[in-house]
Amino acid sequence: NLGTRAAALLAKAQEAGIKTCVDVVSENSDRFAKIVTPALKFTDYCIVNEIEAGKTTGFRIRQPDGKLDTVSVRHAAGAMLQLGVKELVVIHFPEGGFVRTRKGEDFWQSSVNVPAKLIAGTAGAGDAFAAGMLLGLHEGWDLQECLRTAANAAGLCLAFGCIVARQR
Repeated sequence: NLGTRAAALLAKAQEAGIKTCVDVVSENSDRFAKIVTPALKFTDYCIVNEIEAGKTTGFRIRQPDGKLDTVSVRHAAGAMLQLGVKELVVIHFPEGGFVRTRKGEDFWQSSVNVPAKLIAGTAGAGDAFAAGMLLGLHEGWDLQECLRTAANAAGLCLAFGCIVARQR
């Protein structure tokens, strides 16, 4: 028993030589550590937002005033690597994204400045970020370029969502 069905599936994928990635759904619960943690041992790339990273590791990613705590971001990524992520952890947030590798390398990328009046909503921006990151990883780009692509994809999602909303 590997803890969860997701962990078992990821283990089989890795045994078959397939790179694995975990991206989770944000929810207001205390189930993250119980559900996500077993899967991390069978994860090559973990891509989560700051809420998911905090709930999985117990680190407070935001300070009481709402400001991003960059030290906690780094600690949360390190904790997920210690929990078993094989290659890298990516944490994204409205201000941008962060990568920590198994080798201990850190990369930061700020978000694209999309004017608030152009943003219809944020739904899908995290998924777009993950897709941009995975594209770069698949293509073998350096990690800073992967992060830049991820941030651009998220920014386009925010702006495109506005364009679609205005056409309705």
